[in-house]
Amino acid sequence: MPTARILVVEDEDLVRQFVEAVLVRKGYDIQTAETAEAGLEQFGQHSFHVVISDVNLPDMDGIEMVKQMRASDPTIVPVVMTARRDQETAVRAMECGAQDFLMKPFNLHQLMNRLNHALQEQQRIVDTRVLIGDLIQTRSTLQQQVQEREDRLTKTELYLHHMIDAAPFGVVSTDREGRILTFNDKAERMYGYQRGEVIGHPIGFLFSKSPPSDSEKAYHRRKDGEGIPVLVHVQDIVDDQGLEIAHLYMLEDRSEREQLERQLLSADRLSLLGQMAPRIGHEFKTPLQLISGHAELALMSLNQNEIDHARSSLEQIQPSIQQVLHMIREMINLGKPEESREEAVDLKEELKRLLNMLRPLGAIKYCEVKEIFEDNLPLVYGDPTQLEQVFRNLIVNAAHAMESCSERILTLQLERTENGGVRAVVRDTGEGIPESHLEQIFEPFYTTKEDGHGTGLGLPIVKSVLERHGATIEVESRVNQGTAFVLIFPEHKPVGDDLVQASVTEASENGAPNFVP
Repeated sequence: MPTARILVVEDEDLVRQFVEAVLVRKGYDIQTAETAEAGLEQFGQHSFHVVISDVNLPDMDGIEMVKQMRASDPTIVPVVMTARRDQETAVRAMECGAQDFLMKPFNLHQLMNRLNHALQEQQRIVDTRVLIGDLIQTRSTLQQQVQEREDRLTKTELYLHHMIDAAPFGVVSTDREGRILTFNDKAERMYGYQRGEVIGHPIGFLFSKSPPSDSEKAYHRRKDGEGIPVLVHVQDIVDDQGLEIAHLYMLEDRSEREQLERQLLSADRLSLLGQMAPRIGHEFKTPLQLISGHAELALMSLNQNEIDHARSSLEQIQPSIQQVLHMIREMINLGKPEESREEAVDLKEELKRLLNMLRPLGAIKYCEVKEIFEDNLPLVYGDPTQLEQVFRNLIVNAAHAMESCSERILTLQLERTENGGVRAVVRDTGEGIPESHLEQIFEPFYTTKEDGHGTGLGLPIVKSVLERHGATIEVESRVNQGTAFVLIFPEHKPVGDDLVQASVTEASENGAPNFVP
């Protein structure tokens, strides 16, 4: 393997000289720079395997510099140096491809450990890209049955077979009619099926719905019935005359990524609960004062043997107690993480329930709420908890945007789209968002609120959840006139028993044995 070329960008002389001296002694090809501008200039002149950069550079944020480099060369792997480790820096570093931090001060062992991991990751990226390129360029007819083909495999076919099995993602191919021809080891582990159970059957037997025509996110089912989130990439295979002869599906298991996203969702729920704590305390104060006042009146009446008056005071206590208990239940539900699930959701009912939950917490107490909901709306398919979090973020943000306004009108609108989906609008009459900020509001940690009043995670999480549900979000805003978030949910697809029955019917008609959705 050629000597690894490494770029070191660090403005502290002692750190830069230490790293350079260590890596030169280890035999690496080293280039150094003191500023981001100089680093980008070096990057434009040479190719590098790894860039080691400080986060705080004199002329540019080091992570932003790395993002520019990776936009030109996605195979370069960064190692981030920093003297402090916080959540914002961690998320930004992960987004630019960094595997971990190199915390200052660091020693020789820590430096080499991070560098070795980065070089291994860089080699894995290169190998994967080469492998995908080889798979896409493969021009094989793949029209014989798998068992017949394996009986007379040529050396070239054997090489292709092992190469596909070595892929770090699921690889499934079909003929022009959509019948499965290949099913690699990773696909077996992802779906729980053996090759012999799926070879020769329609691709719908595996996907449980029509195969995608392009890249898309989907939820598939394993043989044992467990759902798995999958990113599907589709590539048509053509012969020398340009005729379509097969289809190639590359399947990425997104379970770990979605688990991290669920942790972020849970953290956001807890963050919101913390932000609303002062309001919650205020909301508890009124019913508790009523309870205290009526209890004193009841004691006075009992002391004077006025039993009827005492009973009347005690009866006045009960509604306030129920109000406090209701608020406590809602607080518990707000802070409790829930398991992700997929089901048909009635957005109209969900929004009505959410409004009833938020009103006692004070989020929209001083707003005039307009509900414009069409009747007989289509259902949407998704996770009710995550969809609740989407609308809760948007409603709370809208209420906060109107806190200093004389007119506080919160409008929630639901209507059917031409394509059979649902259009949802959350509109406020608040301060509005300057046009120059509109493109940034969905970026992580970007917030227009004062310090301590916002995490900057709400809208990025909203967008991430909607993308996972196949929905889109747009924002319309004018300063001092208000803001509207427009959500478009796609047409609801059959789920549950309907989906299972459709899959069973299709598989049975094509002779699929022992089908388990």
